[in-house]
Parts: sequence; structure tokens; C-alpha cells
Amino acid sequence: MIENSMFEEEPDVVDLAKEPCLHPLEPDEVEYEPRSSRLLVRGLGEHEMDDDEEDYESSAKLLGMSFMNRSSGLQNNMSVYRQNTNGPCSVPSTRTMVVCTVVFVIAFSLIIVIYLLPKCTFTKEGCHKKNHTMELIYPLATNGKLFPWAKIRLPPDVVPLHYDLVLQPNLTTLKFEGSVKIVVNILHVTQKIVLHSSGLNITKATISSAQGHQAKPVEFLEYPLHDQIALMAPEVLLAGQNYTVNMEYSSNLSDTYYGFYKISYKDETSKWFAATQFEPLAARSAFPCFDEPAFKATFLIKIKRDEKLSTLSNMPKKATTPVTNGIVEDEFFVSLKMSTYLVAFVVADLKNISRETNGTLVSVYAIQQHLNQVGYALDTAVRLLEFYQKYFLMKYPLEKLDLVAIPDFQSGAMENWGLITFRETTLLFDNNTSSARDKKLITAVIAHELAHQWFGNLVTMEWWNDLWLNEGFATFMEYFAMEEVFPELHSVSNFCNYIYSFLYYLHYYLILLDLLRNEVNQLSDIYPSNEKKVLIGRETYAAPLSVFTTFRTSKVAIIRNMCLMTSPAFSPL
Repeated sequence: MIENSMFEEEPDVVDLAKEPCLHPLEPDEVEYEPRSSRLLVRGLGEHEMDDDEEDYESSAKLLGMSFMNRSSGLQNNMSVYRQNTNGPCSVPSTRTMVVCTVVFVIAFSLIIVIYLLPKCTFTKEGCHKKNHTMELIYPLATNGKLFPWAKIRLPPDVVPLHYDLVLQPNLTTLKFEGSVKIVVNILHVTQKIVLHSSGLNITKATISSAQGHQAKPVEFLEYPLHDQIALMAPEVLLAGQNYTVNMEYSSNLSDTYYGFYKISYKDETSKWFAATQFEPLAARSAFPCFDEPAFKATFLIKIKRDEKLSTLSNMPKKATTPVTNGIVEDEFFVSLKMSTYLVAFVVADLKNISRETNGTLVSVYAIQQHLNQVGYALDTAVRLLEFYQKYFLMKYPLEKLDLVAIPDFQSGAMENWGLITFRETTLLFDNNTSSARDKKLITAVIAHELAHQWFGNLVTMEWWNDLWLNEGFATFMEYFAMEEVFPELHSVSNFCNYIYSFLYYLHYYLILLDLLRNEVNQLSDIYPSNEKKVLIGRETYAAPLSVFTTFRTSKVAIIRNMCLMTSPAFSPL
């Protein structure tokens, strides 16, 4: 508050001893000196005022002009205007006009400036420069401490190189225990390692350097909203160095069809079946990991099981060793570099038939009662695998390919590398009861998932916004391979109808936009001609073929060196 703020514009002094016609002093004849609660007024007329006169004048100023004049009907603007006894008109003084003009200009300028300022100026966060990283507001971990990362995507400071994963699912208690050893490389100096974990009860976490130093316990923080944990290293992690993270944990087998889940089925007796579905974000619910498609690494997987059951994973089985009474451990070969969503394992009582082609063992698995329905799937998989290897001029990179019929599976199928999981209706074919439509469906799904072994597994999108690349290539190759290998199924007509249906509805959507813009002039603008339909059907199928022919005849081997694929046009800004 400004002291004596009620006097924003000081009026000129009025000498009450003068004639009632009121001739105020000139502006340069008056000086005000506010002091504390009294207003000192000095008149520079013929006589100097003594203290009593000054007090009297001040009192007259404060009381007489402010209050007494209201009731007495005296003039209120005595100081601002020079009074003219010859008429009612008054003229503002030069000083008043200047002051008012300056005040108006300042006020108007402030209003304009405030109006033109961005809205973020008055927010709590304030404004940030364009292309400038905003200061992160870090969330709280479950223990109340500050969690050192605020973004959904993991920090780029640490990348995984290799996982050693040991799991022991118990199909009696429907729980599982696990331990994971992750070798990571530090790209930038840091003291934290942030990775994913969801629903896991982590009981121990340590970190050690590649030089073989003793593993040191680390504090770990959890932030369930982003499915993230942060391991706080006791010392700085140096750039360019490798470190090993060890964690032990436990959890329940999922009740859903997502993550590491359990299902029951009847095969003479009621039995349990454990399987995985990790795409897109569920590997983190089976083991702590860097659960983003760009973070590719190698995996060595070991699974402890009841000796009456069998296990499958991405790679061929390397060895089986006894652990305790009735429990054995299956160890699988180290995998190629792959994303976490492609990791898979199955624990169940399964039977299979197999056939080798071009150095790859192809097997189809099912529960005992359905083993007589896997023959068509095996024959189809072998023929399609041979076609893809020949067409891409590239051998399938793994030594085995398993196709598993799961009694209860939400998706149609999942392209896990080397271990493709299927719903029973998309893999099993009964010569006595299945229809031609069933055969076409099974063939299409197998063709699609085998195409993913190259498009999606060998070459993977960097982030989920480019998943359409995976699915687009696999869908096209699904129809193309079917037409080449199984022409009797007439897949081209299905493909063209599929594409045409999409374009047909897209056409109507665009027409709707035109209608909203009043750009449609006649009815023929709405309905595509038969010539256009034929053109769409032929060109849709022929154009991609020329692209793939060029791709096939070029140096396809460079695909081996491609870890990720992305579309700049669809990348986030």
C-alpha cells in the first residue's frame, strides 16, 4: 500500500483567506511535502505561513475539501481547474493535461502488453522456450521418496545387452518365482537405472561392474503408474562401462490372457496350462526388463518345471538337469537380439509332430486329444517357410520353429520368434469336420505369422506408432504367399476385396468431407465407376509386387544389420 495513496494527484493549495471568487495559485507557486500522516503545504505568495497556518491549511485540505465541502455544496474541483468568474467553463491546467496523458499512455501500454502476452505467462508452470525441454516434475515413489524419472518412455542413458532369466512356475499354487541378471551398457554418466516392472514383488536387487567387483545392494524405487522401477546405484555409473543388475522376485500367474498367464482345460482330467502373451507391454509382468521394442538384447532362458510337463521357449532346448525331487530345469540356447515383447515360453503337457526343412526343425504342438488335428498346419508351415526363404533370398535365422495350439488364447496368433502361439481354431484342422473356410483361415494365419519372422522380428519398429509397418508387410505377404503356394484357395480375390472394401469406405468418407464443403456437383461424383473398381483391384495387388521384386533382387542381406525400422513421416514430433 502506498502511503497517503488517496492523493494520487495533489490539488493546488487554496488560500481560504483570499476573495471568494477563488484565484488559485500557479503550479510553480506550490510545493507539497508529505510527511508521515500530515501534509505539509507551503505557499510561496507574499507571506510565508507559520506552523499554525500550515496546519490549518493542511486540515482544510484533508477535512474541509474532502468532507465538509460535500455537505456545504462548495466546489469540488477547486485545485484542478483554474476558475473563471465570467462563466461556468473551466480549462485544465497544462500540468494536469500532461500528467493525465502520461498516465493514460502508460495504462494503455500495460493493457496491450498484458493482452499480447501468451497465456502461459500467468500459469504456475510459466512459459518455456520453443524446442526447450521443460523442467520435469518428478513423481513420488511408493515409499514416498522422489522417483528420479517422470516420462513414460525409459531414459536413453542405459541400454540392455543380455538377459539371464530363470523362472519356476508352480501349476499347483499358480504362482511363480524368478531371477534375472541383466548386463547393461551405460551411455551417459548416471547414478540410476530405470526399467519396467509390473506386479512383481522384488525381494533383492544388486549391481556389480564388469570387472568382477562384488555385487552391491541397491535401493530400488517403484512408480506403478508407469510400471517403472529405479535402481539407485551407490556410486556413479561410468559412461562406456558395462554393469550387471541382479534381481529376485515373485508373482502370481495372471488370470487374464496377458503376460505370463494360466488357463485350465480338460484332457481326461482337469489340467493347467501356462503360456505368455507379451505384446505390447506385458513382458514387464513376467520379469523386470527394458520393455520397449527399441531395446533389443539377447536372452538365455531357464525354466524349472515338474518333470511330467514340458517347456518351450524361443530357442531350442540346450539341456535338462535335475533340481530337486520331481523338478527339473530346462536351459535354452542364447537367442538372437530381439525385443522383449517377442520373448515367449510355455509350460504344459504337450505332444507334437515335427519335420525338418532346410536345416530348420518345424514342430506343431497341441494337447494330447488334439494331436490328430495338427497335420495340415505342419504341412502348411513347412511349405510357407520354404517359400519365404526362397523369395527373400534369406534363410530363416533360427534352428527351430514351433507352432503351439493353446486351448484358450485371446488373439488369433502371436508371432513370438521361434515359438508362435495360436488359438486352437486357427491352427487345428480336422479332415472330417473342418470346412474349406477353416482351411483358408488356418493357412492365412500361418502365412501371416511366418511373415512376421522377418517383418517384425528380424526387423522391428522403433516404437509402437510404427506397428503398422509390421502388420502392413505381414498382411500383404500373407495374401501373396497364399496365392503363390496355395493358388487353389484364391487368396487374391480376398485380398482385393479386402483392400477395395477399405478404399470404398475411405472414398465415402472423403465424399462426406466434400459434401460438407459443397464440392459435389452430381450424383456420379459419389459412386465410383466399375472401371475404377477394376483399376483399384489390379493396381492394389500389382504395385506392391513390383516393390517387393525390387527388394528381393537387391542386396537383401543388409536386412541383417538393420535392428529397427521407423517411418519419419509418422514419428512423433
